[in-house]
Amino acid sequence: RVTAAQKMALHFQLRLRSRLVWLPSITSTRDSAASPPSRRMEMTFENYVRTKRKLKWTKRLAGIPLAITGITASSVFHVYYNPHMFDATSIDQIKPIFGMDPLMVASLSGLATGAVGYLIGGFLYEKTWHLFNKNLARKMTARNVDFLARIGAQRSADFSKFEDDFYGESIRSLSDYRQWVRTQQRKREVSEKFKAKQKTKELDD
Repeated sequence: RVTAAQKMALHFQLRLRSRLVWLPSITSTRDSAASPPSRRMEMTFENYVRTKRKLKWTKRLAGIPLAITGITASSVFHVYYNPHMFDATSIDQIKPIFGMDPLMVASLSGLATGAVGYLIGGFLYEKTWHLFNKNLARKMTARNVDFLARIGAQRSADFSKFEDDFYGESIRSLSDYRQWVRTQQRKREVSEKFKAKQKTKELDD
């Protein structure tokens, strides 16, 4: 025959077991909320970094031809507009542009058209690369989204003396990423200690 005390003890054990089963699920939920969801990537991190750096440099190189084209076009225009710019014997032979010295205007416009051509060249190369490498571009995009999410989750926004590479631009490998995460953790710990010290000082005052 089961007594009332035994019933209470059995009921307590059942409730305790249910709590123990529920506790890991709460912990895992908090952990998943604190870090970005992990999923299997089709591209390794090393390959992602290598391809990203290669694309970055080839974009820069691709901008050079259009930059030269822009500077050349600007120079030809100014020579045509002011044919006596360099061999003029009289100031009246030189036509001012917007009331300014045409040589200065030619220099500024050459720099401007060169810069615009450089940017357009890099932009067109990137679009062309994505067009002819759709599968690789898709993998790169997925890996880039995952990488930025991890950087955002691990980054410490607290101010400190650490040269911590806020945007993770120096990360070239998994080892660099782990070192970056450790630096962010140290930065967070130092900031928390400083805040606790400040709070204790305020209470003492």
